[in-house]
Amino acid sequence: MEDLKTVEWVDGKLRILDQTKLPEEFVVLEISDHHGVISAIKNMSVRGAPAIGIAAAYGVVLGVWRADDSDRTAFLTRANDVIEALKKSRPTAKNLYWALEAMRKTLSKHLDKPILEVKQALLRKADYILRDDIERCKKIGAYGADLLPIRASVLTHCNAGALATGGYGTALGVIRSAVEKGKQVNVYAGETLPAASGSPADGI
Repeated sequence: MEDLKTVEWVDGKLRILDQTKLPEEFVVLEISDHHGVISAIKNMSVRGAPAIGIAAAYGVVLGVWRADDSDRTAFLTRANDVIEALKKSRPTAKNLYWALEAMRKTLSKHLDKPILEVKQALLRKADYILRDDIERCKKIGAYGADLLPIRASVLTHCNAGALATGGYGTALGVIRSAVEKGKQVNVYAGETLPAASGSPADGI
């Protein structure tokens, strides 16, 4: 089964799956500036610490993507302002700060390059953060699956699936990997809707 894309860069815009509409509606937001990313984070359209960090990284790209390539001082001021604005979108999300610091380091590393190259370097870094998250989640899944017996019951808490990450899942990544290895896993899923995260789900 193909994973739902929580966050995706397409043709200079960021597509974010609006998790506040699930499961009744499948709505994808198409965002063209960093203000839209800030709103998506604040409104919990994108949620789960890894997914928030990834969205924020692309938010930096959006914030400078259409900036003037001829004024370096104005460009750097804008980039730093965008990063600071994104930091305030979710004070409790550690991945948010980590991703933004990674983007700031990329910016600093390329200060001597033409601005167009700086923009491209920032986009490559955001793409890397997304790919790296998926690979890390798959490794978590592989390691965790080995710890589960052939038949297991697992209680999940909060948002730990593909939608909380770049596309594979943390705790649910373990379950996915275990099932792929032929193990039988019974899952008790705590509620993960934005307004009731961690509460007992219906039917449990």
